[in-house]
Amino acid sequence: MPETSSKDFENDLSISNVYYGLKGQTTEQIFKALSWKISQDISLSSSVIYADILRAAKNHNAAIGEGVAVIDWKCEGIKSSYVMVSMLENSINFSDSDGLPIDIVLVLISPKQESLTHLRHLSRLTRLFREESILSQLRSATCADGMISILCPENRKIQAA
Repeated sequence: MPETSSKDFENDLSISNVYYGLKGQTTEQIFKALSWKISQDISLSSSVIYADILRAAKNHNAAIGEGVAVIDWKCEGIKSSYVMVSMLENSINFSDSDGLPIDIVLVLISPKQESLTHLRHLSRLTRLFREESILSQLRSATCADGMISILCPENRKIQAA
C-alpha cells in the first residue's frame, strides 16, 4: 500500500512516496508499475514517465549493489525533486554488478535545470542505500509506514548513537 511522505532526508532532499509490495516479475513490469505510481503523484502521464525510465535505465546501470537499483533522470515537467522508495513484492534479476536480485528500487526525478542538485541528491541516496543496517531494517519492514519510520532522519540519528 503506498504512503505519501515528505520526510526530510537532509535539508532539501525528501521522500515523496514510499511503496511497499510493488508487483512485477520482470523489469518491464516493474518499470510500468513505477510509471503508473509516479504518474499519480506528479503531473506527467505514465507513458512519458515509462519512456524516461527506459531511457534512464538504458543510459546507465541502475543497480548499485546489495539488491538496490536507482533510476534517475532530469525532467522538464516538474518543479521540485521527486523521490520514490519501493520495496518489491518479489525480487527480480537486474544487470547488477554483484549478481544479487533487486528488491529495492529508488526513483529520483529532478527538474531539468537542477543538474548540481540532482547529483547531490543522487549521491545522498546511493550512500544511504548502501548502509547495511538501513537495508536490513527496510527488508524486515512489513508496510510502507515501517519503511518511512526507518528512513526518518530522527530515527537514523538515534540508531547511530
